[in-house]
Amino acid sequence: MEPQVLPSRSLGSKFLKKFSDGIALGLGFSLALGFMILLMYLSDPSNREKSENEKLESWQIEFTSSTRLSVEWHEARSSNYNLHVLGAIKNDDETTWESVSVEVNLFDSDGKFIWQCGDYIPAPVWPGDTHKFHVDCNGVSSDPVPEHSTYTVEIVDARAT
Repeated sequence: MEPQVLPSRSLGSKFLKKFSDGIALGLGFSLALGFMILLMYLSDPSNREKSENEKLESWQIEFTSSTRLSVEWHEARSSNYNLHVLGAIKNDDETTWESVSVEVNLFDSDGKFIWQCGDYIPAPVWPGDTHKFHVDCNGVSSDPVPEHSTYTVEIVDARAT
């Protein structure tokens, strides 16, 4: 009995078979690799859900009335034509603040606003820290700070670092 000769595949069909096998193998490895990368990403603690402040870059955090930055104490010292206000700022916030702007508002005996002066603290005020400030109202003999009955001190702006 003569051996049976099977029809041989053409060169083109062999190529297509190898090509399709290679694609299937490549897709399998790609899926496995993608799954491993996803598992590594999900298991990394730095990819955990972040709080609103952590999601923002420092330049995106705005000073608002809810910022826990406050004037801890203050006292006024007057001279013939000037007023100096000394005090301290307390940071009970989780953010470090710098360029903290402090305003001093002067009022007459009727409670009417009559003058304003201010300054800023350029140094950072770290969370939990207290930082002293000095506001000079810049009165001079030719343009003195007006007589006043009361004054207020407030933080009006700050920049997150």
